[in-house]
Amino acid sequence: MFLREHQAKFILSSFGISIPKGHIITKVEDICIASTKLGKETVLKAQVPVGGRGKAGGIKFASSEKEAEECLRTMLGSQLKGYPVTEVLIEETLDIQAEYYVGVITDTVKSCPLVIVSTQGGMDIEEVARESPQAVVRIAVDPYFGLTDYQTRFLVNRAGFEKPIKDKIAKWLQQLYRVYWETDAQLVEINPLVLTADGNLVAADAKMVIDDNALFRHSLISELRVLSEPELKAETANINYVPLDGEIGIIGTGAGMAMAIMDQVAFFGGKPANFMDVGPGINNGGGRVGLDILLRRPELKGILISGYSGGRLELFASDIVATLAEHVTAKLPIVVRLQGINDDEAQEILQQCPYENLHFSQGFDEAALKIVELSKKE
Repeated sequence: MFLREHQAKFILSSFGISIPKGHIITKVEDICIASTKLGKETVLKAQVPVGGRGKAGGIKFASSEKEAEECLRTMLGSQLKGYPVTEVLIEETLDIQAEYYVGVITDTVKSCPLVIVSTQGGMDIEEVARESPQAVVRIAVDPYFGLTDYQTRFLVNRAGFEKPIKDKIAKWLQQLYRVYWETDAQLVEINPLVLTADGNLVAADAKMVIDDNALFRHSLISELRVLSEPELKAETANINYVPLDGEIGIIGTGAGMAMAIMDQVAFFGGKPANFMDVGPGINNGGGRVGLDILLRRPELKGILISGYSGGRLELFASDIVATLAEHVTAKLPIVVRLQGINDDEAQEILQQCPYENLHFSQGFDEAALKIVELSKKE
């Protein structure tokens, strides 16, 4: 469960973590109430369950109530990375002296929590790790003992935090780990963690992903769950769909297949835009719904469909053709690889599809490499 920013901040605040003063707005008329509480200079953030909002125009700054109202009119009702903007978080601006990164994520390789810190916040942490690996410090945590004091001291010292702020950062790391552990989170990230002019630390932006399988233990968090239209369509069609911040759409006929193809796309230099397993609904229109969801995401530069299935692939192929016929303006490259029951018949159906940018591959690696190469031409 990917929480929206204001939901994540609500949870962080309940654990004693400082957040900016803010107000959720669903209609332009509410700007007067927000401005009265927050002052003239504000930041407006579209509330959608994906990252990279700033680069996509989902975060705007306003220096007056009139300017904020103009921003709201352009944001509310718009689409951001395929998601309708129905809520905007408007917050006070902060007097920023420094920006840091702190986060806790589940390391699925080591099967333990991983605490990450950096003095270079406000940017994509993956980009920081590539360009300045020494600026990102990580430490694995034994779930039995939790995050210890000596581990927090190691993190703040190795990251190079200045002496006056070290103790505060160490305390924040302990609080953040508590949030992660007690909410059954898979990710808790504050980026940036802002040091203000008066010496306070404030979570200027926050991201949280909660383990869906643990929601039964968290009734309050479960109530925060609001499915977007694509997620609701996927759930209704018995599709497992998780949107991500990438450019290549993925459709797999099984969870393992979907994850494997995502890994291969990343290996060849692409960035998956989602996880999607249509296996449970492959013979009941799941492929049609899944492809329709991805074709409605304007930021995508390509789609890879990889099927290795015991389901009837000719039905799956027919769904693909029917969906492409409905999206007459779609032009992005689509690579299809199908292997399994009636795959010859499925191949014949796809060969007759009039969609001009439809490509075929036999091999697993070949399909991943082809979609990455084609997407770079878009």
